[in-house]
Amino acid sequence: IDIDSSLIDLANAKYSNEYDTRSIEFKTVNFMDKTESDLFFKEYFAKQSIALDHEFSGFSIVSLFSITMWIHLNHGDEGFLSFLERSAALLHSSGSLIVEPQPWKCYKNADKRCRKLGITRPLHYSELFIREIEVETVRIVMGTIAMIESSGTEARIDASHNTTSDIICEVTIQGEREVDDVHDQTNMGKEREDEEPKHTKEAGQ
Repeated sequence: IDIDSSLIDLANAKYSNEYDTRSIEFKTVNFMDKTESDLFFKEYFAKQSIALDHEFSGFSIVSLFSITMWIHLNHGDEGFLSFLERSAALLHSSGSLIVEPQPWKCYKNADKRCRKLGITRPLHYSELFIREIEVETVRIVMGTIAMIESSGTEARIDASHNTTSDIICEVTIQGEREVDDVHDQTNMGKEREDEEPKHTKEAGQ
């Protein structure tokens, strides 16, 4: 799913040309509109349950590639937290959430590009308190796992980020929690030093 209908049209055109019978669907959905997305997934789950002749309880994999920054910038810290929690809630038992968080450096670059091009700056940039993005993403996802576990559902969560501050975290809940790899977290705070936004100064700009 994507909020951009033009990207969905391109994906549908590509796959309809390559395959006679598609096993993959592309839909325009504003996931951050809870009413809209809840209705979409309710209908989708019901349709899949009929097609499979048993209850469709969730997805095997939910992937979030290069999207967390834009959700964060446009919906703030609360929207960012809600986005990760609601994404994890779409998984079935033993499903996997794959997250590619963008580091704070990317946020600064996005804001610079907007200023350079003379376009509206990201809505919540100067108001964000969550800035150690990779660490916070793992923390939030681990918290979501705990909630899922307490409800009796097993879940596997993967949080991956391929930069110099690399985090690859694979967590499996089957009575116990395992974290395979967490790399190079020590330098994450350095990205906050020179150009991080000042709440009081930039909020009025």
